[in-house]
Amino acid sequence: MTDQVSNQTERRLANHLSLNVLRAMKYHAIIVYSFVSKKALALVQALHLPIKSVRLIMKEDPWIELEFRNDLVCLEFGMGKNYGQMTSLDDLPFYVNVFKGKEVHRAVSMSNQGLTLGEWIHHLCSISNKVKLYEAEFHVEETQFDIQSLRNAFPKPRNIGIHASLIETFEHETLNAQNVLRAFLPYVKDVQLFHVPLGENLTCQHIGMANLKMLDFVHPKNFNFDCLFTLNVQMCVIETDQMPLRDLNRFFKLWKKGSHPRLKKLTILCNMETVPDCDVLLKGLRAEEIEEEVEEEEEDEDEDVEEQEREQEQESEEESEEEDEKEVEESEDEGVVEEVEADEEEAEDESKSETGSDEELEDDEEGGEGKKFLIRNCRGITGQIEVKLFEGSASVKFIVSKNYP
Repeated sequence: MTDQVSNQTERRLANHLSLNVLRAMKYHAIIVYSFVSKKALALVQALHLPIKSVRLIMKEDPWIELEFRNDLVCLEFGMGKNYGQMTSLDDLPFYVNVFKGKEVHRAVSMSNQGLTLGEWIHHLCSISNKVKLYEAEFHVEETQFDIQSLRNAFPKPRNIGIHASLIETFEHETLNAQNVLRAFLPYVKDVQLFHVPLGENLTCQHIGMANLKMLDFVHPKNFNFDCLFTLNVQMCVIETDQMPLRDLNRFFKLWKKGSHPRLKKLTILCNMETVPDCDVLLKGLRAEEIEEEVEEEEEDEDEDVEEQEREQEQESEEESEEEDEKEVEESEDEGVVEEVEADEEEAEDESKSETGSDEELEDDEEGGEGKKFLIRNCRGITGQIEVKLFEGSASVKFIVSKNYP
């Protein structure tokens, strides 16, 4: 019994010493150390590193960024693919470069440690349970995915972006985009689609009906503006080559009847040389044109409110970061050491945090000539329609719940 107690004490002292050594190391060195063994990973997990966000860029040579408050650690995965070969999560990286600092200096190169790309991602995302935000970009023309591998490797991301080739449309791009959306659409809040080909099995209607905060279509292929009538998102931006004035007019009529209750902002951007025909856009809406003075006063009030909200969010985030730092400092106690010992037996501790500060859509490009109009729906809610012409492009922006008289 005495020998058993002595062994436990020695193990606790060793873990305590290891934690103190780790705390003195740079973040990139701690992350590299986590790949030494299962025990090393358990020790690193016990530190609860204050990682603000994890950003994954899935392309031919994938890239992962771990952002701390005052530091940045990046990993580049050289897949050693020949031209025309596609990267998958089951591939073994040829090498891994680790970069440190905001200026991104290479700190060390590593072997693949016998881990597939998917296993690397899972390992890095399990390092800390303090992550505030997971983001992912998928370049579907260079990589291939299946739904189960995506869910096994990635935590539940808050934001995803899908990039396809600019000109040609390939069948594998459509399939990969479908798999990414099927894997993560139930969990994400923001979705951006860049040149993504849309077809029968991947329609804008299906995507628009998801419970999203932000949806952004950037020059989608085979786009159908019927998706406007099934939108369930809070904010939507569509950048396209055509201005669907009649579809927008129909959409506004439906909104006046009470449809799209979640919508806060809709923006349509189009490359064109002439001002959109307001007679077609506003037909039957009984819209009121906004005078410039009233418009400026209301914009000032809205900016003040938005500034106060941003300050409150920033203060809340700073308080959260201070609490995280205190927890890291207090992790020297016996409870943390016991946690490490438990983690040594289990070897892997998954952490999936979905919390993250809400992100508001940034204002569109300022300037340009145009007009603004007001409409009201059956619930008495006010919406503002803004029509603008820039150099070589035009926009129609719809903002809900502005406090206009």
